[in-house]
Amino acid sequence: MFQKGRSGNPKGRPPGRSPSQMVIYDLKEAARKHCPEALEIVLRCLRSEDGRVALRAAEILFERAYGRPEQQSDLQVNHKFVIAPNTLPIDEWLATKGQGERNEWLERQQRQGKPEGPMIDLKAEQPELESPPTPPVDPSKLN
Repeated sequence: MFQKGRSGNPKGRPPGRSPSQMVIYDLKEAARKHCPEALEIVLRCLRSEDGRVALRAAEILFERAYGRPEQQSDLQVNHKFVIAPNTLPIDEWLATKGQGERNEWLERQQRQGKPEGPMIDLKAEQPELESPPTPPVDPSKLN
C-alpha cells in the first residue's frame, strides 16, 4: 500500500513518453514476468494426451519462436477499360442524340415522325415545384 505523503511513483514518468505508451510498456513488462510460468504450461500441454491440445501448444511455440507463417493468396485481376472517343460539343451531342456522325436510324425516325422504339427526350427542364395539398378543414373546428 501507499504511504501517506509519499509518491507511488518516486522516479516519475520517463521523459518523452506519453501515458498511453507507458501503460503499454508496463503491461508488457508485467506480462513478461509471467513468461516462464506460461512456457511451462505450454510445454505441459505439448505433452497432453488430447491431440488437439498438443497441436495448439505446438502452434503457439512455433509462432513465438519463428513468427506466424506467411499467408499467400492467388488473385486474378481483370481490368476492362473503355477507350472513350473524342467527345462532342454539347449542342452537337444533343442534335445527334450522342451519335456524332450520320445516323441512318435517327434520320429515318425523324422522317417518319414516330419512333420505332422508346425515345428518350434529352431536353432537361427544371420541374415546377407544387405546393403540398392543404388538408380539408372541418367547419366544426373553426372558432
